[in-house]
Amino acid sequence: VAFITYDTEGRILRWNKEAERITGYLQEESIRKPLSELFVNDNQILQNGYPTAQRNQISQFLTKDRQIRYFNRNIGILPDEDGKPAGGIEVFWDVTKQVNNERLLEKRYLQVQIINEIGKTIASDVNINRVMDYVCNKLFQTFFESSQISIFLRNNRNDTFLLKALAGYHIDRVLKKYPLGSRFDNKDSLMYQTVRKKSPLIVNDLQKDSKRESPLLDNAVSVFVFPIQSAGYIAGILSIENIERIEPDESDLFMLEVIAEYLGISLERISLHTKITQQNQLLGKQAKDLKKALRKVETQKQIIERHNDRMVKELEKAGEFQKSLLPEKLPVLDDIRFAVDFHPSSQLGGDFYDVIRFDDNLIAILVADASGHGATSAMLTAMFKMMFEKYASEYDHPSEVFEKLNEDFCKVLQTGEFFTAFYGVYNRTQHKLYYSNAAHPRALLYDYSKKEVEELDTEGFLLGVMNEEIAYETKVITLRGPSRLLIYTDGIIEVLNEKHKMYGHHRMVKQLIRYADKDAQTYIRMMKKDLVKYAKSNIFSDDITLLVMDLQYKS
Repeated sequence: VAFITYDTEGRILRWNKEAERITGYLQEESIRKPLSELFVNDNQILQNGYPTAQRNQISQFLTKDRQIRYFNRNIGILPDEDGKPAGGIEVFWDVTKQVNNERLLEKRYLQVQIINEIGKTIASDVNINRVMDYVCNKLFQTFFESSQISIFLRNNRNDTFLLKALAGYHIDRVLKKYPLGSRFDNKDSLMYQTVRKKSPLIVNDLQKDSKRESPLLDNAVSVFVFPIQSAGYIAGILSIENIERIEPDESDLFMLEVIAEYLGISLERISLHTKITQQNQLLGKQAKDLKKALRKVETQKQIIERHNDRMVKELEKAGEFQKSLLPEKLPVLDDIRFAVDFHPSSQLGGDFYDVIRFDDNLIAILVADASGHGATSAMLTAMFKMMFEKYASEYDHPSEVFEKLNEDFCKVLQTGEFFTAFYGVYNRTQHKLYYSNAAHPRALLYDYSKKEVEELDTEGFLLGVMNEEIAYETKVITLRGPSRLLIYTDGIIEVLNEKHKMYGHHRMVKQLIRYADKDAQTYIRMMKKDLVKYAKSNIFSDDITLLVMDLQYKS
């Protein structure tokens, strides 16, 4: 085994042949050197000027050929003639292979976990600096403990890069030389090479390529540079600089590519959020200015009243237009009964429903909800109706219809609008219901034989928000007997009572069971009565839609 001794300040006094062999450092190169220059993050051996006795302490060591090795260290106290601590004595041996094998399995699981955690943070946080700091620190704490992780954002006006986030090895030393916000404009650097290449740049050994320099670390041995693309433009760089020669495997590259892609999505999302916020602030300011002007200019009162009357009439016309998009009547079949209640809000919302009888065997049922209120929502429902009828007749599976709708909506909805929807197709012969959910409240299916309620949900995202990496799922359920399908919009579960508590999904389930013995129309009437009783009002802030489909109906 390797054998060394050192004084109370951690300076090496003895260094045997085995220590020379496994570290690459000769005895004359090691004597008087501090332990901290050789052992990475060696901050627990010396405490208050004295070594602490430890057994089986696993530490990282940077060998002379710039390789990180793992040593098992056993440390004892070296006393002087009076029995007082005069330094430390320890033996250590190389356990790199054992450590690497143990970490390999952990690595694969951790990579998936890290991707998910970073994805969730990016999806929920609208502060780009906080997101970038989180990514850098997460990578450093998990996979790149001996590396420098940095994120640079590109200034499109002068084509320079600014250092925006940093974490890793010797961060204080790096920040002293390159504070956050430092500008980089060397067109021959690895960052600009990555921009021109438009793909990741992996340099496994910088010492063999003198023309390439590491972005921040003078002693970096290998570098990984990944472009951050946002809206078809390379908006930044994710850089991993290593003080040892590292050759990333496929899973490493996949993880870093996904994280770089997530950062690009975050930049797009936060940019959109910022624009919406600014627009809202502008609208808020304009509203305040208008109120102030109205208080000062009483003579404008009649003009405003006439304008308001015109707006009310326009909203009424928009409401009539919205109702005209809905089916005039629902099909009546021997084995299927329908009932619906559509209650538009005072603000004119965006609820929409439809029932389509493709032939004697296939019946389609849909409930959708456009974001927001007002005439815009009514126009959105018109657009939804046209596109839905087109694709519903062309594609068999509900998920395929949603994928086509999402693709089209992403092209035309550019200011934050979106849809939620639940779509099902019932095969009367096979008694099978095929359905897909696009972030809509879960539909409820009551089984009369079991007297149980099943919630119907699938994988699916909002329609019209994001097209890349978005998929929708079709599920199928076989009905063994009479069942009642309930599809509704979130305006119901979000109704508030006097204590500002929402009606909630659980009450929907409860009332479905309670009124299961009633026919579909009676059930809806009882449900509506309970809702008005809960809110103590029959005026609601959002559209309310209840669509019931009794399957394998028996009078």
